[in-house]
Amino acid sequence: MKTLGAKETIKQLTYRMSNNIRFAYVNFSKSALLAASGKISPEKRPPKMFTKSIINSIQNTDKNFMKSVPHFMLENNEGFDIKSIPGVDKSVIYDGGMLEYYFLNKRDIFDSFTNFYIKNSKNLVISFHEKKVSQKIIGTPTHYIHVPYNDFYEKLDSLVQQVVELEDQVDYCILDCPVLSSALASKIWEKSNISILDFGKVFTISNK
Repeated sequence: MKTLGAKETIKQLTYRMSNNIRFAYVNFSKSALLAASGKISPEKRPPKMFTKSIINSIQNTDKNFMKSVPHFMLENNEGFDIKSIPGVDKSVIYDGGMLEYYFLNKRDIFDSFTNFYIKNSKNLVISFHEKKVSQKIIGTPTHYIHVPYNDFYEKLDSLVQQVVELEDQVDYCILDCPVLSSALASKIWEKSNISILDFGKVFTISNK
């Protein structure tokens, strides 16, 4: 398993964006990784088909499917070892906190990134937040899908279908829905030709 820091992660991401290479930058949260490893408590465990979609994302071997993980989840702690998830040991793991890091610590770089690559693009946003939250960060998206936080497990396939129907109208599918994004990514990658950009917790941080 090879891990990359924030600087190399944004370099690899913008290379693909600049050269119109289809990509997925997917952030696997702690809850998503625990679900995939089977180490999540029964009362918090997602449905089996949802968990399978998370595992499919983790096991994707396409070099342009960029799997990112928070640094603290790369350490063997609380009885969790990320390498216990099949396929991870042979993966390149990108910095899961990259966008949050630049948003909080180097805002000029974050703003340059969004101004150059995002605000002038046609975007579909799938978010747990209201539209006005994302508008503060990336401008007005071409299409916006709001997903209630307490009701998303059963919406997986219908959300993917909406993405497929809109793929010819947008450049990027921007995800702001931790855990759900990990499951959506594999299905969107399989059923469409759209690039996927997971913003992790940036919108949540900006809304505090």
